[in-house]
Amino acid sequence: MACYWGHVKVVKVLLADSRVDPNYYSGTTPLFAACEEVRLHIVKLLLAHKDIDPNLISYSETSTITASPLWLAIDDGQYRIVKALLSHPKTILDVLIQCPYSTPLEHGLTSMEDSTGGRDRKRIVAALVFFGANLDGALTDDYENDTTEA
Repeated sequence: MACYWGHVKVVKVLLADSRVDPNYYSGTTPLFAACEEVRLHIVKLLLAHKDIDPNLISYSETSTITASPLWLAIDDGQYRIVKALLSHPKTILDVLIQCPYSTPLEHGLTSMEDSTGGRDRKRIVAALVFFGANLDGALTDDYENDTTEA
């Protein structure tokens, strides 16, 4: 709850205690909750913890999706959180999320069609590419199946 509500001091105290698991799961992880509520400072605190796993999948009651923190941040158009997650050495770029069924880059590309956060959505896709997202599946599938005339 401290991550969800943005209680920085409480999160710092908890993360300093070796008995506290930063990946504790009760429907959602602390990192997922911080991403969902756009708590950048909390996200950075959690990512700095040596035991954090930035790839754990959680369920969002708000948007009714099952996703990774990275996928959720892309969905919300949160460039700074996406960049923080991508900067973490354990973040897996090309994890396929089953519900909805796409990689973070594929989702970033489809999210660009969303009218909100246009500039940040372009920056998100650029960051995903910069950090090494696999371009093969994301850019070829639709093109190969496209029957639209030029």
